[in-house]
Amino acid sequence: MKRGSNVRIKCQVKPGPFAGERLVAFETLEGLIAGILPDRDLMTDQSGYFLHGVVQHVGPQSITVRVPGSFFTTNGIAVIQRDTAMAA
Repeated sequence: MKRGSNVRIKCQVKPGPFAGERLVAFETLEGLIAGILPDRDLMTDQSGYFLHGVVQHVGPQSITVRVPGSFFTTNGIAVIQRDTAMAA
C-alpha cells in the first residue's frame, strides 16, 4: 500500500435522507465517523458494503485516507488501521 492507492473500507449502511444517498459509518482510530454518501460511491460484495478511499499517508500501523461524501465530523480525511483497508 502506498500514497495514491485506492482502497475499500468496510462500512455500515442505512437509508439516506434523499433518493440515491445512504447514511454510512466506519471505524477510524478516533472513533466512528458517519456521513452521507451517494449510492454510486458504495461497493458491495458477499461480506457487506465498502466505501472507496484514496491513501494519503502510510504509517507503520495506520493509513490516512481521503473518502468521498459529506461527513459530520471530518472533512473527508480519516486515519484507519492498515488491516481494515483492502486494495480496490
